Amino acid sequence: MTGLLKIIVWAAAVGVGATAGAQTPSPAPDPKTQAQQLSARAFEYFDQGDFEPGIGLLTQAFEAYPEPDLLLNRAVAYEQWGGHCADALAGYARYFEHCGGRACANLEAARKREALYRERCRVAVTVTSQPVGAAILDGTDALGVTPLTARLLPGSHRLTARLENHRDASEDVVVLDGQPMTVALTLEMQALSAAPVSAAASASDGRNPLRTGAWVAFGAGGVAAIAGTVFFFSHLDAREDRNAKADDLSVSISQLKSIEDDANRDWTLAWTGFALGAAGLATGATLLILSGDDGAAENAALHPVIGPGWASVSGQF
Repeated sequence: MTGLLKIIVWAAAVGVGATAGAQTPSPAPDPKTQAQQLSARAFEYFDQGDFEPGIGLLTQAFEAYPEPDLLLNRAVAYEQWGGHCADALAGYARYFEHCGGRACANLEAARKREALYRERCRVAVTVTSQPVGAAILDGTDALGVTPLTARLLPGSHRLTARLENHRDASEDVVVLDGQPMTVALTLEMQALSAAPVSAAASASDGRNPLRTGAWVAFGAGGVAAIAGTVFFFSHLDAREDRNAKADDLSVSISQLKSIEDDANRDWTLAWTGFALGAAGLATGATLLILSGDDGAAENAALHPVIGPGWASVSGQF
């Protein structure tokens, strides 16, 4: 068979065995002789262009006597059969595996033949993506950026399109011998997660939330403390008024009790204001430390305002 590697020595041995068998009956052949006979019959099929039964006989021959050249002949048979790239390349791979730890006379020639055949087997596969410009991977191998046309070996492939800010799009495809194909992949936009806002980043636009919170706490605490002070002095005034009227017989007991109740109320409100003021100052100091803004105090200006029966704080921070 043209172009097919043949084991000439084995073919000759088969001929000798057939001549001897015509004269005297021979016992069952040993494994090597059996493999030679199966190989010879396989080449008869190949010469007739009938590859399938011939390849089957070479498989039986290798099972009887594992000679690596039988694997090589089977790989070449698949190659010449046509449309069996995957089978032929698998056959070459198995031949190389069996020759890994031994000297095979046809090893170098087989490697060159397999390399040339591998390139002939490749099929044009065009890959497009929406949006364009996605990186395409064949498994873990990078093929390029869409739109592209790659030459892939027949068989199963997993093509993946990858683009920044998009979810990967993948498709499993089967490339057939001599059949170019097109694969279209569509990528979906990926929802962008909100990045945590750091104090330093917020401060870059002049609105550091921690610093703002600190000065709000300072302001609220200051107002509470001022209110507490106002109620404290109101309590003292009420106490003084009660004591002054205690010996005045014109003042009724209910009036004295009302003055006493006002004094007690002011006392409670005074210490509530002091407690809230202290809490506000502590909270403001903590937030100011967390903001990491050393110049915050220099930029802040608070102004307490006290009116008749009310108090507030104004300023900037």
